[in-house]
Amino acid sequence: MKKALTAALSLLILTAAFLSGCASGNGTGSITEQLIPEYIKPEPMTLVPAYGMTAVLGKLTYGLSSAGLLSYTGRTNGRAACYDWRGIVYVEAFEDYTLGLTEDGRVLIAGTSETAKDASAKTADWEDLVCVCRNEQAVFGLTGQGRILSTEADARLRLIKGIRLIAAGGRWFAAADGRGVVYTFGEGAPDVSALIGKKLASWAASGTHIAAVTEDGELISTLAGDPLTGSTDCAKVFACSCGGGCTTYISKDGKLHSSCPQIKDKAADLEAAGRAHWFSCSGSHVAVSFENGTVLSFGENDHLQCSTKSWRLLPFSQDGFVYGIAPGTKATDGSAVKTGDSFTLPDGTSGTAVILGDVDCDGDIDADDLAALTAAIKDASALSPAAKQAANILRDSAKPSSIDRADLDQLSYHLKGFTIIDQFLKADPYLKKVADAERTNKDVGGYITLSGTNIDAPIMYGDDWFYHYHNWKGASDWLGSIYYYYDVPTRNLVITGHNIRRGLILHDLHKIQDNYAKYYKTFEKRLWTINTWGETGIYEVFSMYEEKPKDPRETSQYYNTNYPQSMEKLSTENIARWIAFQQQKSQLDYQIEVDPSDRFITVLTCADLHAESELGGRLYFFLRRVDGH
Repeated sequence: MKKALTAALSLLILTAAFLSGCASGNGTGSITEQLIPEYIKPEPMTLVPAYGMTAVLGKLTYGLSSAGLLSYTGRTNGRAACYDWRGIVYVEAFEDYTLGLTEDGRVLIAGTSETAKDASAKTADWEDLVCVCRNEQAVFGLTGQGRILSTEADARLRLIKGIRLIAAGGRWFAAADGRGVVYTFGEGAPDVSALIGKKLASWAASGTHIAAVTEDGELISTLAGDPLTGSTDCAKVFACSCGGGCTTYISKDGKLHSSCPQIKDKAADLEAAGRAHWFSCSGSHVAVSFENGTVLSFGENDHLQCSTKSWRLLPFSQDGFVYGIAPGTKATDGSAVKTGDSFTLPDGTSGTAVILGDVDCDGDIDADDLAALTAAIKDASALSPAAKQAANILRDSAKPSSIDRADLDQLSYHLKGFTIIDQFLKADPYLKKVADAERTNKDVGGYITLSGTNIDAPIMYGDDWFYHYHNWKGASDWLGSIYYYYDVPTRNLVITGHNIRRGLILHDLHKIQDNYAKYYKTFEKRLWTINTWGETGIYEVFSMYEEKPKDPRETSQYYNTNYPQSMEKLSTENIARWIAFQQQKSQLDYQIEVDPSDRFITVLTCADLHAESELGGRLYFFLRRVDGH
């Protein structure tokens, strides 16, 4: 009792000193020395990955897989320029940027706002972090030694030590140490008196309140009248500002308990999905992940922010094998998991580990696996059952046990850095088409099908515009193929092909221009699904126009396709000018926000009249990606 009172008195006097302006100098220092109990250095903390978590805000949804990659869908608005992030263990979404934490304790920030640039610069040298959070004014980090870092200089933060938890919301920040001392800073901080003296295992914050879990599983909320306060079977807790503040927790038996109004009628769907793993809520939609790796989302879906049914985020068992294991995953004894090892899931289910691409069963994906897969195509009998699963990278449902050229191409793309091998057997409408095409020609680099047209063909790649006058099987043909302008992936993937005016190759782009583009004001209507380099993505058309120059020298084709250097050589400012140029010329009567950090596809073909195309006339569609991984 005396210890709890001392902690409470410390908090009250420190808070009063801070708010009265004694934030630096001897005054605050002497108060700290006199009233905080003797400091005992705690054991260093280790970073615990939040694999399987979801994060939502506005019209954007993230999922973090056990492979350390982010899946995202919705209105990216410059916040999702994180398609090249690797080794991510935690993510938060905000209106102006996305905040990530890596497995080696570094901060990553995606966004092009001035706030994002400032935060990125100030956190660039942070390391050894085990936790990050943010309020309206600053980003905060917690090191493994219990020290608080902040992008806003605040001498008070250096006075407190041994911190185990941090949280932020609105214009306030909170921290707690292992003794039950809780510190709050800033405007509008919640009343944390209910948390003082408690042994807190974890907590969550929203702009309205903090919800915490004690070491013995009790839920404590700072929100007045919170109906979940006092629950005693809590394993994980979540807080959001929805409806003036609501709390959600997952009980030790995997059930979701929530005061969130957005899921009050979803109990049957949630229970049928299995044991819950994570919960996230914005003012308009909710995302819930489960221990089997699946994700359900509810609420507004005008930008497909709830389109998460195809996601897998955590390892899962299927036919005696366990998939979704990333290379480098550690077993309980600290050794690296390899294809063929026994692997036990959190629910106790055991199976044989499969890492797609780890054909030689050493736990890595490298050139040795390419050699092993090449040999396996000739004689698959030499492989173990688990190795056969690892070799079957492109999971074509029409040939579920096949090991062939299509798998070799996918492994080759991965090793070249063109794409990431999907460890989660993600459902993909293009898999059969891509697999069939790759079995015929190794130069297949994707697939495009556009609804309402006869465009349904592989996307080819080759040196010196080889497929301009060769069909997709590689035979000489004046009709040519649909092909990449550049034979390697670029920030702006340029896809082109002839306009064969009897309705072949890319002629039906003119059909879209004439008949369908008028419906593109609706988000879903202007989406194209395209497979590029083995990964299927959803792309939004943001500009379309037919250019008809009077002289070939007036064409903007080289500028539009970034030729000859590709977009990688352009500065952010020049990409922004390129976007503005395309939107200014667009024949579509809507404007959307496009960011230089987006990934793009430019599709072009000749103008509809032969005489115009001879002068450099071209029809262009410009798209940016709105989902990832």
